[in-house]
Amino acid sequence: MAMLISKFHRLIQSRLLWGTFLVIIVISFVGWGVKWPGCSAQPTGGEGLLDGKPVPPEEFQQAYNNSRLGFALMTGRSVVATPAVAKDLRQATWRRIAMLRQAHGLGLIASDIEVMAAIQQQPMFQADGRFNAAQYDAFVQSVLGNLGVTEPFFEEYLREELVLQKLRGAVSQTLLVPPSDLQRALSAVGDQFILEYAVVTPASVTGAVQVAAADPRAYFASHTNDFVVPEKVIVQVVEFPASNYLAQVRVAEQEVTDYYNEHMDHYSRVVETNAPALGTNPPARVSQTVTQPFDEVKSNIVEQLRLAAARAQAADAAAEFVTSLVKDRKGQALTFTQAAAKGKLAIRKVGPFAQDEPVPGIDAGRAFQQAAFSRREAVDDERFSDPIPGRAGSYVLQIEQRLSARVPAFEEVAARATDAARAAAVRAALEQKARSVRAAALQAAVGGAAWAQALQPLGLTAQTVTGAFVSVGASTNAYLETMLQGAVMYNAGEVSDLISADDGSLLVARVAQRQPCDAATLSTLAPEITANLVRQRSRALLAAYEDYLLQQAHFRDRHASAAGAAEEGAASDLPEEATPSRRPLLPADAL
Repeated sequence: MAMLISKFHRLIQSRLLWGTFLVIIVISFVGWGVKWPGCSAQPTGGEGLLDGKPVPPEEFQQAYNNSRLGFALMTGRSVVATPAVAKDLRQATWRRIAMLRQAHGLGLIASDIEVMAAIQQQPMFQADGRFNAAQYDAFVQSVLGNLGVTEPFFEEYLREELVLQKLRGAVSQTLLVPPSDLQRALSAVGDQFILEYAVVTPASVTGAVQVAAADPRAYFASHTNDFVVPEKVIVQVVEFPASNYLAQVRVAEQEVTDYYNEHMDHYSRVVETNAPALGTNPPARVSQTVTQPFDEVKSNIVEQLRLAAARAQAADAAAEFVTSLVKDRKGQALTFTQAAAKGKLAIRKVGPFAQDEPVPGIDAGRAFQQAAFSRREAVDDERFSDPIPGRAGSYVLQIEQRLSARVPAFEEVAARATDAARAAAVRAALEQKARSVRAAALQAAVGGAAWAQALQPLGLTAQTVTGAFVSVGASTNAYLETMLQGAVMYNAGEVSDLISADDGSLLVARVAQRQPCDAATLSTLAPEITANLVRQRSRALLAAYEDYLLQQAHFRDRHASAAGAAEEGAASDLPEEATPSRRPLLPADAL
């Protein structure tokens, strides 16, 4: 906003520019409605065509935004703008549009009560088994706020998801699982295996691996992209903590009451109870809305309002700071340092940091990185940012230095290259030894030799384990589940391919015996296995159904070829690359 104000000051002083605007406006009005020779009155098609008609930009953009939000909520991270992601998002958008149109054509809707129930039933929004408005508000402010998503937008997204869920459920009901497929799945899960196996650990080959002096440099040359240092920036930051304004915030009683009345749905939940029985008929289930009393939530509302008011005052102070950096009509403005000194504010240097990595000490999420990387050092009014809202206040930054992406010299990453070269050599030796074990096992199987006898020349100990998938949890063998996954497609006497274990080892297993699952276990497992098969095949069926809807509508995407390039340069307004601590913001089966 600050940059726009500064530019507007310059624009309104340009007579030539206003004269140009006048000419354009006159030509537009004169030409409006006139059909020029050679011009067609046919629609341009917008983003694409369905049923021979252009899809309105508003419909496409809403579906695109909801698809993007869905990706972020399910993966627990931001949508990083790459060509591959852009292509997937665009495909998901068109599929979403086709499914929503089909659902609306069938009269499927989601009521406000259903949306409210979907939110209240989420475990992450509950405390002591009841919906907790404070937890939901925290999600809205911190998570959705960092994604640039408002509460109404999120609720409309949920409404669409509920409608799509109804259509998907109707389609999935047409799915049948053949008894032969169920039998194969039950056998894979319930059959009892006796496995003879050997473990080839990285430690067993590490000592024999030698890395020559030239190997790290050769590895670096052939894997240069793994060592590229991304573009980074260094910025100066001034912070406006909300805590500085809490002491002067006063919340009137009427404000608390108004907030409670306006957000009654946050403090209500839908419960089911038994209606009075009529005669011999079983009691019917009825739904009713139960609302928490005002006195129970009053203190929580007061704290929310105080914090919101303090954050608003912090944002106002940040906006005033930015305004002081904008040149006035005389071209005068304070520098970043002068403005900070005037307001007795500390300037903190932050960086260097890349666009896809978190910034220590900053709680503004991706908005901070986006603001930093969109600054330009060469333009005075684009060196500094607008106020950036965070969880605990607001920030204003100014770019100090931009460091271009570069390929480092080998000497700079010699230690990393050496470690990587050694790891690659160990992996190659590990696979070579494991394949020798498998070859020996295959030869022994053909000749009828014992498993232990085949492994003895290789210095490995033969091991045996008995189990099935249904008893994996009770086993103390850390490799059992991994081996069963690899051996489940083999019959008795056959040798598996190499099986990768979680600890980096490679396993080779021979199926010594395979006993069919007993009838009692089959009857116990059948319902759950059937449900899993239905879920797996429903995904494939729904994908085929979406393709069918697009095909029936004679779908055409007018911008598919440019989607990757256009999206690659766009700033992602939805979360960062996944880290080990990341988890889905909402479960995949949330609704």
